[in-house]
Formats: sequence, C-alpha cells, structure tokens
Amino acid sequence: MKRLDTGLWYLNSMLKGGFKEGYNYEINGYPWDIVKDHIHYIIPNLAIQGMVTILYGQYFEGLDPYRIARYCRIYGIEYSKIKDRIRLARGFKGEDYVDGVKRLERIEGILILVDPYLHAYMTGKKHLFGAIASQIYRLKRLGKTIILFNRLLANHKPLGGEFHRHIADYMVSMVYSEGYLYVELIKALDLPNKNITIEYEPGYPPLKKKIQHTILEWIR
Repeated sequence: MKRLDTGLWYLNSMLKGGFKEGYNYEINGYPWDIVKDHIHYIIPNLAIQGMVTILYGQYFEGLDPYRIARYCRIYGIEYSKIKDRIRLARGFKGEDYVDGVKRLERIEGILILVDPYLHAYMTGKKHLFGAIASQIYRLKRLGKTIILFNRLLANHKPLGGEFHRHIADYMVSMVYSEGYLYVELIKALDLPNKNITIEYEPGYPPLKKKIQHTILEWIR
C-alpha cells in the first residue's frame, strides 16, 4: 500500500513511513501555533505527491504562501510544481463546515481538514460536533485519504467531543514546552502506541534527529 511522505522524520518514524492512502489521520496539538507549523511543513511534501484540497475552518488566518515557498526551498521542492496542486476552501461557521465536508465527497486526492470544530466550540453549538464528525466518517467510508489538524485545549483534550476520536484510524498528539516537542501516537490500527521528545524551534522544521532522552529510558 502506498504511503505518503510527511517530510518530517519523527512523523514518518511513528507512522512507519508516512500516511497510508485511504485512511483517516488526526494530528492535534497545543499550542495551536505548533499545529499551524506542521500544517505548513506537511502540505508541500504532500502536494509534490498529488492533489491536495484543504478545508480551513476559520474566519481569519489560513495558509501563508510565503511560508510554503520557504519550506519548499528547505525541502528541495520546486514551488512551481506544487502551487497548482493546492486548493483551499473555508468554512466560516460550523454549519458551513458540515456542508464543506459534504462537497469533498466529489473531490479526488488528499483531503486536509483544518480546525473543523472551532466555530461550533466558540459559539457554543457543540451539537454540531456530531454532525461534522459524521460527515468526516462518510468521507472515510468512501476511502478518502484524510489528514485532520485539530487543536488541543489547555487541558490537552482535543475539540470535537468523543465521537470524533472513534473515527480516526491514527491519531498523533503533540505538545510544545520550553524548546521541546512531545509527540505521541495515541491511536493506531496496526501500530503500537509510542512517543518521542525532540528539540524543537517553532517555525523551523526539525530535519535532523535531536532527541531529548528521559530518565525513564535508563530505568529497568
């Protein structure tokens, strides 16, 4: 089965080579800026491998094309080869996101869902969590390749309620603190749960392996 290179050694290592086509992945993290870093790191690496359609769930922010171009240079990817392979749509409120995910049923290629539950959470419409998750589950049943970027709250619980956790085939969680990124594979169909802590500078993809060992590694 074909795997899609994430461009990040620690994710490739955790996921045995990258994202498998036809599966549903969630990458969540705290703070949100760290998740945004990873959106920008991963997109150019996926776009060089196929068409990418992004449904972004916010009024503001979004993709920064200058960051994408910068990371292309870092990864050795020609920006001209990927710029026409990236399509972006927005969901301006929770109801819009439900409709946006429905429209993705007709789209081929890699589907990236960004912050799908934010508006429902911010407006107190948590009943929409289930509607959004149900539509994502429909995409999964159609065999789509889905990478969902979600945010963790300060208590490190992801948005979306309980149902959305059950529809992810693979779930990676990351938390940044004081120069280190703690990355954990907390759900996987066919892989053991694992974690790693690496040295991390926000905004700069860690291309070299700089691992922070913990004292637990020395206890037997």
